[in-house]
Amino acid sequence: MSYVLGEPFVQSFFDANGDPLALGTIEFYITNTSTPTPIYSDSIGTSAGTSVTLNSLGAPENSGTAIALFFDDTVTYKIVRKDASGVEIGPTIDPYIVRDNIYTRSATGAVARTIQSKLDETVSITDFGASSSQTEAFNTAAIQSVIDSMGVSGGIVEVPNGFRGAVSSLTINENVYLVGQIYPGQDEGNDFTYETFWGCCLIVSGTITVADGAGIRRLGLISSAVSGYSVPTTDGEANTLVGTFSGVAITPSGTGCILEELMVLGFSGVTPVTPVGNRHMFDKVRFDCTNGITIGGGSDVSRVRDCHGWPYLTAELSLTGSVNYRSGIAFRVEGNSDRWSFQGCYAFGYETSYRVNGTSGNIALYNKFYDCSADSGNIGASGTSRGFYLNGYVGMTDLTLCQATNCDINIEINTVGADIGGGERLNVTDINQCLFSLPNVSFAKVTNGRVNFNLTNFFSGSTATSGIDWDSSDGGSLLGCHFEEMFTSSGSSVIAFASTASDNNVTRLANYQASTIHADNVFVDDKRSTDQVTTQDISGAGAIDLVSAITHIVTTSADAYTLADGYLQQRKVIIMQGDGGDATLTPANFANGTTITFNDVGNSCELIFTNGAWHLIGSQGVVLA
Repeated sequence: MSYVLGEPFVQSFFDANGDPLALGTIEFYITNTSTPTPIYSDSIGTSAGTSVTLNSLGAPENSGTAIALFFDDTVTYKIVRKDASGVEIGPTIDPYIVRDNIYTRSATGAVARTIQSKLDETVSITDFGASSSQTEAFNTAAIQSVIDSMGVSGGIVEVPNGFRGAVSSLTINENVYLVGQIYPGQDEGNDFTYETFWGCCLIVSGTITVADGAGIRRLGLISSAVSGYSVPTTDGEANTLVGTFSGVAITPSGTGCILEELMVLGFSGVTPVTPVGNRHMFDKVRFDCTNGITIGGGSDVSRVRDCHGWPYLTAELSLTGSVNYRSGIAFRVEGNSDRWSFQGCYAFGYETSYRVNGTSGNIALYNKFYDCSADSGNIGASGTSRGFYLNGYVGMTDLTLCQATNCDINIEINTVGADIGGGERLNVTDINQCLFSLPNVSFAKVTNGRVNFNLTNFFSGSTATSGIDWDSSDGGSLLGCHFEEMFTSSGSSVIAFASTASDNNVTRLANYQASTIHADNVFVDDKRSTDQVTTQDISGAGAIDLVSAITHIVTTSADAYTLADGYLQQRKVIIMQGDGGDATLTPANFANGTTITFNDVGNSCELIFTNGAWHLIGSQGVVLA
């Protein structure tokens, strides 16, 4: 508190006739009460009691000496006047707040309050002496003192626009927000650039630990390793700069940390790769670091929204050069986490854009990616670049409206499942309305796990050698997917099933394959585009293929034919078009017998493969045995 000199009208009092209130008394109470409260005779708080006597001029005095009245700026007073006989003279002054300390918002319904109470809502780091010109040690101590002064109730600690000061490590206590006084604009527009934050940032040599319910907003966090940054003009300068990335910018701890509208540059990671705490919120965090944002370690219900990993520090040299390659992972989930989500995020130039990793006892469950994009940029990754990579004990993951491009493998799934008891693994991944394009090796790779591709597009391959490398025997589906311009020349496969995988477990329905797919080995389902219904014409004995929807038989004698097992729900139509003798077809597994005999032109049958065998669903003139 402080003691403020009262206005002139409380330094001299008058009666109802306007004459000095000679020898009267003035009494002081808490507003709206009859509780006496003291006033003071100086600015250091010397008490003058709860009432004062007036001299012949109507001015306050104490023991015959005139005094000035000072008021506690945290108290709202009621002031009562009485004449020399003790009779109260109206009107009573209630409320009375020291005029120099009154704040009233200009709005209907606003109430008067002290300026000090208003100022205490927000504290600036400059209140404790922090400045751009101070040393790292001084700024660290000053800013930490500001944060500590907020107490358990917390509050806002402001970093003024134009501040660019050095600090080592800070701890943002519970319920405290460290907020920069800039607003960089909305979403990912041009206003939201690293230059904006360069003028309101902390140059950090250590890490900033964020406690329960605390946060950082509208601020740049620049690694001291790159604090002398200037735009590189050569690849050598850019590679040297990237090689200096070090340290961890932010260490969220506890529960419910909120990190919003930040630019984080030049660290090994935005957060530690071994995460702590849970239910954190990341919103509009831009970064150029070796690794980006990692959640996990019990991080249920964490959210990462509209965050971007981009080579801000080197992209102005060239967007196509290897200088923009970042060897780490832009967005990562590390085990023991569930019900987290990434929404509207984007990663460019990272060896792995999104990775979910679970281990036995530290599983990742109920995971969601929505409208997320990955672009490795084909900029010289030293390892295998991936857009999305789900690995280990990961279950019930959903990707919706996501896309990946320019990666070696756009999406790889190697999920052994998350055992939640009773042998149930839940190693299921649903991929809905996504787009995978321009891979170097393959559009998708399914090593382990059950994967369902729904209404997903596979488009425009460059050096890709396969569409989907399906090695998993856990099954899955392709429903309503679109395959077009996947390869530049023939010789590749839309789906390459490994010998250890069973394509019988992969349901295919209502997919579309354009004529420009350039694949030798395409797959067939019963609702494909009419321009893709292929036929097999076979003369003489031989094998009925599994690639064509329809096979035409022309016998040259009594010829024998074989039919291998198909995939689940595959249909096959076989028609006799030339009769040089009976045709006897022996399916590898036939639910309606052993053989099917065609003995005249026009004989035909339609089969469907299900439950491990071919089933006859229609026929004309054939004989079963």
